[in-house]
Amino acid sequence: MEAVVEIFEEVEESVVEEKLGHSPTEVAEILGEGYDSKRVRRELRSGNLEGLKVDGRWTITDEQIESYKVLQAEKAQERAEAKKEALAEAAAAKETSEELDELEEVIEYETGTAGELSF
Repeated sequence: MEAVVEIFEEVEESVVEEKLGHSPTEVAEILGEGYDSKRVRRELRSGNLEGLKVDGRWTITDEQIESYKVLQAEKAQERAEAKKEALAEAAAAKETSEELDELEEVIEYETGTAGELSF
C-alpha cells in the first residue's frame, strides 16, 4: 500500500511541476505561510489553489518567484556560514589536540615518564 501511495505522489508531483513549473515543495515555499507540498497537491487537484490561476492557466507571479529565490539565497548563505563556523571550530579543536599532544610529549620528556602520561 505504501508503494502505491509513493507512486501516486510521484505522479502528482510531475503533474504539479508540469502545471506550475515548480515542484509542490517549491510552490509551498513560494506561497509561504500555511502551505506545504501536500496542501499544494490537494488544492491543485480540487482547483482551489488561490493566487495561482490567471486567465485559466496555473501560474506563479514573478514577485513570488523572486521572493522564493531571495529566501533560498538567504538559506544557502546561512548554511554556508554555519559550515564555515563548524570547520573553524573543528580546526581549533584539532589545533588544541595537537598542542596537548606536544605538551604531553614535553612533560614526559622533562619528567622521564615517557608513555606513562595520558590526557
